[in-house]
Amino acid sequence: MEEVLKEQALSLSGVTDDNGGAAVGKLLNADYMILSRLQFLGVLRFCSMRLVDCGSGEVLRAARVKL
Repeated sequence: MEEVLKEQALSLSGVTDDNGGAAVGKLLNADYMILSRLQFLGVLRFCSMRLVDCGSGEVLRAARVKL
């Protein structure tokens, strides 16, 4: 479980790509994962979300929402 938490921390820091998130999903035995990132552009905030298939690492859906 400690390894899974380390992988998630790397994913949240933006160091890894979508495939890194898929690897965490495989460790958790998940079929799909939702990966998100909060971005700041001046005073504007955006949340980018991706639905990733853990088996193939493919991004199935992506969205960007202005907060």
